[in-house]
Amino acid sequence: MLTNISIRLIGAAVVLMFHVMGIGAQVVVEEEVITDTVDVFSPVEQTGKSPALAMVATVLVPGLGHQYLGKSHRALTYFSLEALCVFGLVYGRTYADKYGRDARSYAWAHANVKAQSGADDHFWRNVGHFMDSEEYNRIMELNRTPDDKYLETELWWRWADEADMEHYQTLRETSTRWELVGTSFVAGMVLNRIISFIDVRLTSKYRGVRSSARLKAYPHYSALTNAAGLQIRGSF
Repeated sequence: MLTNISIRLIGAAVVLMFHVMGIGAQVVVEEEVITDTVDVFSPVEQTGKSPALAMVATVLVPGLGHQYLGKSHRALTYFSLEALCVFGLVYGRTYADKYGRDARSYAWAHANVKAQSGADDHFWRNVGHFMDSEEYNRIMELNRTPDDKYLETELWWRWADEADMEHYQTLRETSTRWELVGTSFVAGMVLNRIISFIDVRLTSKYRGVRSSARLKAYPHYSALTNAAGLQIRGSF
């Protein structure tokens, strides 16, 4: 009880002191704000650099626009992501081609495929689904699609057993997976450009635009609760 009374007395004394001396407390906080009245394509007054040029540069090479605006750390991030995507693309395509060549070489050695011209990806896929070209041609005849038959001897094949054909399919599937890996890195390059473009746009749009946000603290005393405190008001 004595402690509560002492706290209330101290609080009342503080309020009375502020009231008598006329002292107020004010805290000013400066913060970045977003406004829709800024022309994003106008040159930035503080640097004289064009946001439009920065955005075009970052579409060509992600990070180049940030470097132009002086944002070296962000530029390094986008440069690194772009280099990673290019490396992944080249790596994926290289292994896709390797396994594709291995599959065709295996078919030449184990299915006696002599295809040179007229052997598209559809043909190589059929090589992996039918034991020989005669089986394939019979299926096409039954389906009433004789134009799809392989009549040239260079497009004929015959597997010795199913194990060889399954191994060939495995090689082709591996090639396809690596192709997908390379394609995913192409998507990463597109995404990197989109994010970099948006980042440059926001960076150039709000560069140097500031506004004041104020917090004011006032002494407050409530007769109802017999408690003293500080009342805070903000303007943003």
